[in-house]
Amino acid sequence: MEEIGRGLLDSGHPFLWVIRSEKGNGDEEEKLSCMEELEQQGMIVLESLVSGVVVVAFPQCSDQTTNKMLIEKEWRTVVRVKLNEQGVAVRKEINRCLQVVMGGGDRTQELRANAKKWKDLTRETAKNGGSSHNNLKAFVDEFRSCCSN
Repeated sequence: MEEIGRGLLDSGHPFLWVIRSEKGNGDEEEKLSCMEELEQQGMIVLESLVSGVVVVAFPQCSDQTTNKMLIEKEWRTVVRVKLNEQGVAVRKEINRCLQVVMGGGDRTQELRANAKKWKDLTRETAKNGGSSHNNLKAFVDEFRSCCSN
């Protein structure tokens, strides 16, 4: 965790920081010397999609792995962190991933184009007449009709 946090901070770039703490056990978080610097840095996965942000993913357990697969296979807006021989993500690898995301090569352009596509699509759904707008309106109408009876 320390290597990942330091790699992110060393990059100087904004980032998505998602940590699943074990219930009732914040020991790992408390050990991070950079925890205070990392607080308030995170966004949720869906927010990254709506905002058109490319994600660097290092999934650790259940829903993180599922989210990474969705982002990787369907949205195609992710760079996956590779582990070293000891199964550790080191600063150098974090920086490599950030260079892919923040650089200007073909892979960067592909990731950014996909992120923009999804950003545009999600915003269309929220417009008047869009699917999210219509579904929310239908929910509110249904709720109101239940309350008025």
